[in-house]
Amino acid sequence: GGTAQPICDANTVLGCAAQAVRNMTRHDVTRKDVMKAGAVPPLVWCLSNSHDSVVLVNCSQAMANLALDDEHRAEILAAQAVRPLAELMQFSHDARVIGFCSGTIAFLALHEDEQQKNGEDGQKNGAAENGGGQESSNGAAAMAAMGMVGGMMVPLTGGGSRMQMVRVGVIPPLG
Repeated sequence: GGTAQPICDANTVLGCAAQAVRNMTRHDVTRKDVMKAGAVPPLVWCLSNSHDSVVLVNCSQAMANLALDDEHRAEILAAQAVRPLAELMQFSHDARVIGFCSGTIAFLALHEDEQQKNGEDGQKNGAAENGGGQESSNGAAAMAAMGMVGGMMVPLTGGGSRMQMVRVGVIPPLG
């Protein structure tokens, strides 16, 4: 009798879990269920702590999918997702991760912009007393992060309509 060996390592398990979450966030109905289940904090944790490309691609795509819905953006901002997303935009060597992170930040910046247009930011309606000030400052951080990493969408080689994110300049990390 030998010692039983694990059939996979922790990164493989985390990668599979991230892929499952990503798959569930692709559809409107299941996206709401994912949010109800509290998936955002674990996604932020993975984006902050993992160095595994499979985990990062799946988590960043799941986050981008969740940020598609305006109703989810406040929770993503409250979970402090902007910093790990911006840092991955700066330091990742995977164009998929960069693209999903930049897309998420763009959607989060749209949330902040919509709040300001609707007069719902913390200063206009007193929401700062109910936590709105934190949300507003995180949205401002999302807009600042968009300027942090200069990038542009360019056609992939070979033509067609597929695009990829290309980094054209980087400003030092958030302080």
